[in-house]
Amino acid sequence: MRPTNRYLLFPFFLGMLLAMAGCQKNTAENLFPSDEVGRLTLHFNLTPTGSTRGYADGVTELYYEVKDGALVPCGIPVMTRAIGDGNVADGGGMADLTVFLVGTSDRIVARQSFSALSDATTQTITFNNVEMGQYTVYAYANTEGNDWFAMPGAGEASFAAYKDALLKPLDGTASPFVGNGRMPLTGKKTVAIKYGDNNETIEMIRPVGKLTVSIINNKNITIEPTNFSLGNIFPKTGYAFPHDAILPQDAVSNPYYELPNLSVAKTILPNVTYNVYETLMYESENDEAIHVSMAYKTESVTIRDFTGALNSIQTGTKIIIKLVGVDLYLSVNPETKELIMVPASEFDEYCVWNLYGSGNQNRPIEHGVFDGYYIASELLKIVTAKKPNDLFLRFEGSVEATEIDDLKYDIDSKTFSIDASDPSLFQLFSVGDVEVGTGGIDKDVLEKIENSELTHELTDIWRNQHIKLNILFKN
Repeated sequence: MRPTNRYLLFPFFLGMLLAMAGCQKNTAENLFPSDEVGRLTLHFNLTPTGSTRGYADGVTELYYEVKDGALVPCGIPVMTRAIGDGNVADGGGMADLTVFLVGTSDRIVARQSFSALSDATTQTITFNNVEMGQYTVYAYANTEGNDWFAMPGAGEASFAAYKDALLKPLDGTASPFVGNGRMPLTGKKTVAIKYGDNNETIEMIRPVGKLTVSIINNKNITIEPTNFSLGNIFPKTGYAFPHDAILPQDAVSNPYYELPNLSVAKTILPNVTYNVYETLMYESENDEAIHVSMAYKTESVTIRDFTGALNSIQTGTKIIIKLVGVDLYLSVNPETKELIMVPASEFDEYCVWNLYGSGNQNRPIEHGVFDGYYIASELLKIVTAKKPNDLFLRFEGSVEATEIDDLKYDIDSKTFSIDASDPSLFQLFSVGDVEVGTGGIDKDVLEKIENSELTHELTDIWRNQHIKLNILFKN
């Protein structure tokens, strides 16, 4: 009997054990999520998390001296990081953001969009219940009001047409235009989703570079560039998203042009640095390097002793009035006809005045562009009673060439006032009309220029890179 009962009980206990095991498995599935999905949290930044950046990112300043009719590298390149500062117009912030999570076969798995980020420099988003595997994240920012690129519509399920998309084609007559006060940004990153929480950081960067050309005039004469060229370095288009290489130059699909609107006909005063040209541009690659050619003419400028008397300046002399020790010049707002002070970068014909009369007192400074004139003692109010068709200030009383009556300028508030006890000091430049000589660089003076941390060579301009080319004139 015992053997028979033992064998009969074994199937019963076996069934009980299997049932218990099944209950335990069902309980585990209820307590924990499936191990086939994960959560992806993305952190979008405008400032990189690393401590250093490559040469093709941030600001690179190159310096060349005009010497014996050639440009000679001087100093070493200065490289700084580009920092997100909330300035959306320059790409330092995000006002809108659209993100696509793309899986195998370019299938759009998920998307998120934000239209009002208040000029954010960072943004965090999360995708839940993402199946394990490898994905690519594509992100666009500051797209509203711009037509640089197209994004998938709400009903599109594939990203195939967009992953290698090109930026809006240009014809060589205009630079990329920033609309709605928002510099477009893009970001891309491949991510691997594992079980649980996944965190990734994506840097949003400009899909364009910037080129600035500045002339530093440390001579005692004016410098006026009359011809300037960097060759055909301006591309028709480029990749919307970062790629390992720049889109190649091609005579049909991506021709290169001369820089658009390249006009540097500007008179640069002594001891003034002036940006003669600046443009946004798509990524540029030139196998034969960028070549610089420039011609210029010079003109005499006499800087009067700012402690001297007014009678040292002849009647009818064109003068420029500079605040002593500060890079600000006395000018007039052409619309409001109010006095303003402008930096050298905004120097124009409204900064040039005419000195009339004789002697050391009551000499009008005329500005023939406007009707009426200013008198400092009248707190800069416009009147038309004494000398119609001219705008002028007066040196009044026994003053020297550093005082325009009792005119005071406050740099912080950018306002004028009358302060007899502490007037501002103004340095006078007398502009001569005689050209004293010409000089120039009329050939390609840079044999080869490539990006390098150790040299001044430059063949490539990458997205999010700002190249500042400084041309120095020294005595």
